[in-house]
Amino acid sequence: MRFTELLNKLAPPVGTLIKRNFAMLGLGDPDKLVVESPRRFMEKLAVLYGGSIDAAKLLIFLTGGSLREKGIMISPDEFLNAFERDDREFVVEWLETLDYLLKE
Repeated sequence: MRFTELLNKLAPPVGTLIKRNFAMLGLGDPDKLVVESPRRFMEKLAVLYGGSIDAAKLLIFLTGGSLREKGIMISPDEFLNAFERDDREFVVEWLETLDYLLKE
């Protein structure tokens, strides 16, 4: 599952807005960035929030929290830490798992 699709499932149309804003600001494709370098994605996401890395971290943390609300056992802290550590394998594995778990 692409990260922007996940965001749209949890809080429409957040994923679409992020994708459009990344394009408008020339920040690249957010879905590619998430799987190539979660930390770089987070840093570029901060640009959308006036350079606030804390705001970008909050969105990622809340995404993990929203998954817990849907019954998916992931710690919001663990989800955020994967982005901070640039743990591509963890993020890609979770996106693949969520593709299965959140099928409509």
